[in-house]
Amino acid sequence: MALAIFAERLPLVKTDVRAISAPAIAAILRLASGLLVTPSSTVSAALAAIRVVASSAINPEDAALAETLPKLVDAIGHISDAGNLTATLSLMELTL
Repeated sequence: MALAIFAERLPLVKTDVRAISAPAIAAILRLASGLLVTPSSTVSAALAAIRVVASSAINPEDAALAETLPKLVDAIGHISDAGNLTATLSLMELTL
């Protein structure tokens, strides 16, 4: 639930506020990437949270996004849901 709200609200946050909040956003990315090997519904929320940051990233968030890439690659072997697998592969392309 919290990751879904984060994914919904982050695009509404101004760039200067996001820059100040970069450490918190990095912590959320670490948490979300750690959830990629959990049950399907949690993976969906984690992928949505990572995607929203990746699709509108600002410079201070780049390092945190780069840290998610190895976890995305590792998650491919654990994800059984086809939709989540497709979303993971798509997200990997976006973060490169």
